[in-house]
Amino acid sequence: RPMPSVVALPLTEEEAVKIAHSVRSDQDAVLDMLLNRPSASYADWCRQLDWLDSKGNPRKSKVARAMEALKGYGLVKKDRKGIWRLTKKGREEAQTVVEKDAA
Repeated sequence: RPMPSVVALPLTEEEAVKIAHSVRSDQDAVLDMLLNRPSASYADWCRQLDWLDSKGNPRKSKVARAMEALKGYGLVKKDRKGIWRLTKKGREEAQTVVEKDAA
């Protein structure tokens, strides 16, 4: 039976920087949504951010990945009801992101 394999190629430094910038940008966008539209659904955020797949479906997994990363940085946490909330540190970071985008 055929065995699928993966071929990994090294990233150039420029490609790695682009990816890191893209990931940071996604996380900043989620912080902005949490600050300004905390009760909206992941799907609503995706539509607002134009994070849609080729069929127009919301890419909610992109939001979920960003949330997990932000949790690792101590910027968000889930409350007892399972709802994501900004921590004090997260609120400060989100406000900085929003102010930077407004400038």
